[in-house]
Amino acid sequence: MNDVATDDIREISDVYINDFNRIAKSVDARCELTGEQPSIGELETQIALRASIMKISSLRREMTSMRAVASYFLEQEAWPDGIDERDWIMSATMEDAGQLHTALIRTASEFVILGREVSERLVETAMRMNFPGSEEDAARALSGMSPERAQRKTRDKKFMQPITDRDFMELELHLTDHPHQNALKTLSMRRTDSKALLRIFMRTIRLTGIRPVEVFNCRILVGDEKATYTPEMINDIYEAPYLTALKGILIPIDALSPEPGKSLAEMVRDAEAATGVPAILMIEAAKTTNANPDLLRPFRAQILTGIEDDDLEVLCLAAHLHHFKMDRKKYSNLITTMTRNLTAAARVVLPNRKDALNLYSFRHDFATRARRMLQVWEVAALMGHTAKASTYAYGKRGTRKTSSTDGVKKAKGEDGRARVAAGGWMPTHDAEFAEAIREKWGASSDGATQVNPRQDLATALGIDLPDATPFPSPS
Repeated sequence: MNDVATDDIREISDVYINDFNRIAKSVDARCELTGEQPSIGELETQIALRASIMKISSLRREMTSMRAVASYFLEQEAWPDGIDERDWIMSATMEDAGQLHTALIRTASEFVILGREVSERLVETAMRMNFPGSEEDAARALSGMSPERAQRKTRDKKFMQPITDRDFMELELHLTDHPHQNALKTLSMRRTDSKALLRIFMRTIRLTGIRPVEVFNCRILVGDEKATYTPEMINDIYEAPYLTALKGILIPIDALSPEPGKSLAEMVRDAEAATGVPAILMIEAAKTTNANPDLLRPFRAQILTGIEDDDLEVLCLAAHLHHFKMDRKKYSNLITTMTRNLTAAARVVLPNRKDALNLYSFRHDFATRARRMLQVWEVAALMGHTAKASTYAYGKRGTRKTSSTDGVKKAKGEDGRARVAAGGWMPTHDAEFAEAIREKWGASSDGATQVNPRQDLATALGIDLPDATPFPSPS
């Protein structure tokens, strides 16, 4: 079949009209799911989403149908008979149709590449809105290949059912036959212990609120025992950990010399005691576009002050995952498998739970807890939000927000720095980043500033350390 429709169209096939209507219907379903407004331009996005899933022959046919309908409109200045009378279609202009026709001149292979990028971005949005299924399910629902999924209503994040400590422990006990260390032992094998990996992901996301895909590329930095840190330097680390990391005065835990009989957490504790520098979790941002591009950073930081040893050990294991080089397809397959395991476990141990569980549920739960304990811009700094709507969406309506003087106890560590104790452990936010967010939200957002290149921080983190001895897989 010819990829390019003829420019001389007098009549148009019913097949083309049916294809156009079906794709337009899936645009409506997707926009309802993500909260976007449908438009003629979204037809191009929809074709890209479908390109990442469907057979190449089917993709070429749909592209031809869309081009044929767009060409008819450009020639006749009206849609052909049989096109569904959707408001956003009927209000389209000649310019809109021309832009669509131009966009559809891409080859099928170009749409496949574009589809991977678009799918990743929109799947993240759907999972953030508590889509009731795996990332693979979300991709199919967004594409319109699985319309019954797309028609499901998402829950208001302000009313989502919390994951209680008891819920979490029930899930942990159900998976206890799969030790966390098994994930690292088997990740490079043909059959990964996905349930052990799920335990790492559940605890890491619950503790830090990071996105599931970000777990694969997080790192923990500590002070270098060979260096000397002045009180002023340590204060800078607490106040601006991300900017301090750029200076290269911290080292990743991968550079620590392994000691027989010592856990990863114990090695981090030794480094903290020797240098006075707290452990810093550096999170490589999975989201590369947002509402305030001048706030976009390649990494964000959380300070792990006051964390329990068992929790720190799991975060150290998570920070070791970046050693396992995987392509995007394996990332996606592992997350899909973990989601299935989580759903199966919840069905057994939490039979009365109404809200579906996926890995993003732990991120939502973290955000809800954090909103009751911290200022909204502090929560945004922890989670990587830069748009007000993203953070304000959390927090149950009608629940009085606690404050430092009302029901939230402040516990002080040996460093004398306060941290919130009520409501569970919470990492300390990057104060400099939180202040930048607060100022941005209180001011107009005109223009965007350049951010530091990703490779600058990668160099400062020492991601490729030729002289470093990486941790062995725990025995």
